[in-house]
Amino acid sequence: LTSAVEFLEKLKEHLESGKPARSYDMTEDELEILKETPLLSSDVAGKMKKLLRNNVKTQYGDYNYEGLHLCAKSGTAQIDNIDSHNTAWFVGFMDDEEHPYAFVVLVEYGNSGSQTAGPIANKVLQALVNK
Repeated sequence: LTSAVEFLEKLKEHLESGKPARSYDMTEDELEILKETPLLSSDVAGKMKKLLRNNVKTQYGDYNYEGLHLCAKSGTAQIDNIDSHNTAWFVGFMDDEEHPYAFVVLVEYGNSGSQTAGPIANKVLQALVNK
């Protein structure tokens, strides 16, 4: 393999053959290619970071995540027309060099991402930071 594109094509063939993703064993060369290939340009990554940080400040409130410097987004996946059946999620990372944690919280039957998954993320991250 000479590029990340070739690796992704090989992985796609593996998945299309009906095999589960976890059954794909990467070679050392494939791992090295992935390490060397940025998924986003630094410009796009910087813009995404600003947008996610602003989202926490203006939508969820930094006061709900005191001291965590979160960059995050919540979501709610509707299963049917009953709110309590919704899948709630909250995903992001801490903009903190001492605590470089990324996270995903998914709660089945969680109703709302920011109201259900967000507080769980806060509790776990506070425990990590304040241990």
